Amino acid sequence: MDIKSYVPKDSLDYEHINELFTFDDEKIKPILPDLLDVIRYTDWSVTEGVLQVLSMHQKALLPLIDEKLKATYTDISLKYAIVAYLLPFFDIEGKTDIINELKRIVSSPTKEETDGEVSFAAKELLKDDRIE
Repeated sequence: MDIKSYVPKDSLDYEHINELFTFDDEKIKPILPDLLDVIRYTDWSVTEGVLQVLSMHQKALLPLIDEKLKATYTDISLKYAIVAYLLPFFDIEGKTDIINELKRIVSSPTKEETDGEVSFAAKELLKDDRIE
């Protein structure tokens, strides 16, 4: 089976969610960008399962998250979903790159990060994790 077929195609595509829970970092790595992209659809019922799967692969996912948060081309709904819905599952303490980027989003957000409430979500995440 093609690894891409495990990525949900619509809001009710639960067909492979349970199998994704069994994947190790190496097996899931090729589809991490696609799974990460799914979380932008916060109104999809399958998104919660995808968030849980992604939270199991923090080490493999952190470089991709760092890239998405730093990039100016990243869709603002995806940035918001990463900060507001995915990173709360993560242990970000000691993850300097992620923390620094969250602090940048709080202290000097782009217009899109402000309009898309990413800066507010980042501020709340840092506060909840007691990171100064």
